[in-house]
Amino acid sequence: MSLNFDPKSPNPDPNFDPDKQATHRPTLLVVDDEKVLREIIAKVLRREGYLVLEAATSDAATDAVYRFGQKLDLLISDMTLPGAAGGLWLFEELRKSNPAIRAIFISGRTLEEICQDAPLPKGTSFLEKPFENDAIVEAVREILR
Repeated sequence: MSLNFDPKSPNPDPNFDPDKQATHRPTLLVVDDEKVLREIIAKVLRREGYLVLEAATSDAATDAVYRFGQKLDLLISDMTLPGAAGGLWLFEELRKSNPAIRAIFISGRTLEEICQDAPLPKGTSFLEKPFENDAIVEAVREILR
């Protein structure tokens, strides 16, 4: 398991100061086995004021959510992750305890390839890799509206 925060910490974002937060700050979980990409996405979104957790696999992601102990607003996940469970499975698992969660799926494959058998679930969107930093920021703003 590879998490980029101290799981013992009640708040995994080192820049988070609860005393400075007067309003709800959306919490996002970025899941991608490509470490550099995951870290870039997380850094870009933290700069935008989001609280961001990171994980490399679906198992690490579910563990991170459990340890964090609060509901997430948004999952950003690669469609294909190491092991048997991918991004869609992870979204469905998180939705069991948090029906309001939304998701942005990312992949090097096209949306048409991903959705051959069925469309993406309601409350989700898709970004094809590679994408610009502005694209992920705009996608997050749009889905959280």
